[in-house]
Amino acid sequence: MARYATKDSSERRALLLWAIVEIVAFSFSADVQRLKLATLKTGPERPKILPVDDISSAWNELGRPLIAKICSLVRTVDNKMTQNRWLLIHPRDKGLVKKLVLEPVEELGLGLDFVLEILGRFHRGWRYARPGSTLLIH
Repeated sequence: MARYATKDSSERRALLLWAIVEIVAFSFSADVQRLKLATLKTGPERPKILPVDDISSAWNELGRPLIAKICSLVRTVDNKMTQNRWLLIHPRDKGLVKKLVLEPVEELGLGLDFVLEILGRFHRGWRYARPGSTLLIH
């Protein structure tokens, strides 16, 4: 995951944008292939880990675990903040959240609360977490 944090800002923006597309598409049982093709026609940047020919997902085998890791990181940071343990969050984790989430959100002009909520509730098994606290409330 740290490797993606060192990519240029356009690649990090694309990574976050497509992660959100994948999560929302999965959440609403959308036809991912049609959504992907329609979205690519409108011109968003496409990270290299996004295969055009995969019909089941917007991501390949490298991308899906990356989404899961980013979502897990958001939940980990949220849990520590909820427990008033901000000082115990590893500087590396703070930097990853900044580079992979906060900066791309700002550059894309997305609502930070929306993105944190989406990422914080999404789990590795491609399901949403039960309602609870996310970074949104901090």
